This record gives sequence, structure tokens and C-alpha cells, in this order.
Amino acid sequence: MKNLLYVLMFFGLTNLLNAQQTDFGVRVGSSFTNFDGIDRGGSSFGVWFHGGAFVSIGISNNVVFEPALLFARKGAINTGLTSKWSARNDYLDIPLVLKGNVSEVLFVFFGIQPSLLIKPVAIIDDGSNRITVGGDEIRDLYKEFDFAGIIGLGFNLPLGLSTQVSYEHGFTSIFENGEIFNRGIKLSLSKLF
Repeated sequence: MKNLLYVLMFFGLTNLLNAQQTDFGVRVGSSFTNFDGIDRGGSSFGVWFHGGAFVSIGISNNVVFEPALLFARKGAINTGLTSKWSARNDYLDIPLVLKGNVSEVLFVFFGIQPSLLIKPVAIIDDGSNRITVGGDEIRDLYKEFDFAGIIGLGFNLPLGLSTQVSYEHGFTSIFENGEIFNRGIKLSLSKLF
């Protein structure tokens, strides 16, 4: 029964891809992320980056389904009296969004974003010493999976280019102990092929 469901889903997706216009693209940009939650301490936004590929699947003339695979660096920075620490975590983001064209130029979108933790890194700097701890040494502090909601808007530009801004609101705590969530704003430039 399970295999029959997979076969039906495959044929349904194949028909959807054949019935509507499908475009492929790449996306890169800056990410401004922070931690939020009752256990976050005094962290502030860090400036990071993201990039990857997406598929734009037309559902109707004005609505597009857009799944993507993006490498995204997220984290936060905390500057204390005598030292500065930062959490710099690499994720594979899998945004699944519906995009609606308000006009030929303006579009809005919303969706969900599961994310898989690739590599966590913590950096402590007291001005004269810098300590970097990453990978397996701190992986047990983090959950392997993050889940967020996304909302945003963008502008279609000539030559298949577009620019967009999105807000990412994490719904699951990223740490094994404590209530700390990813929050972020992404500024992106995309190119359709």
C-alpha cells in the first residue's frame, strides 16, 4: 500500500511539472540572524550568508510553488564587558513556499522551512585570545532539525533576476536544553534559467 502511494505521488508530481511552466534558478544573499526565546541571553544579530538552488513550478498564472535547497549560515553574537562570543551554525534550509504575483513586478510569498544542522561552531574572543569550538565537540548541544515559517516579498527585475526580503521565524528550539529559537531576515538575489 505504501509503495502504491509513492507511485501515485510520483505520477501526480510528474503531471504537475508537465502541466505548468517549470523554471530552475539560483539564489544568494545576506542573512541577519539572532536567537530568541527565554534562554537566549543578551544576543544580537549576526551578519551571515546563504545560497543555493530552487525550482519554480507554476500552479496558475499568478501562483508559483517554489521548493529550494539552500546552504545557510545562522547564529548570534553577544558582546560582554570582557569578551565576545558568537554562535555560527551551518544549515541546509529546505524552504517550501507559495509565491503570488501581485503585479508583474511585485510578488509576496509564505511557507514553511525545515532545516538540517550541518555544523555548529562557537567562538569566544576576549581581545587577546580567540577560541573556536565546532563540530562533534558541541553537536550534542544542538538539535539536528529546525522548523520555521517564512513570509516575504520581492521584486521581479529584467533578465530573469529578482530580489526579495524574507523573515524566518523558528518554531522549534535549536538547543537540546533550553528554549532558544532561530530568527532571521534574508536579503536575496535570484536568477531564473
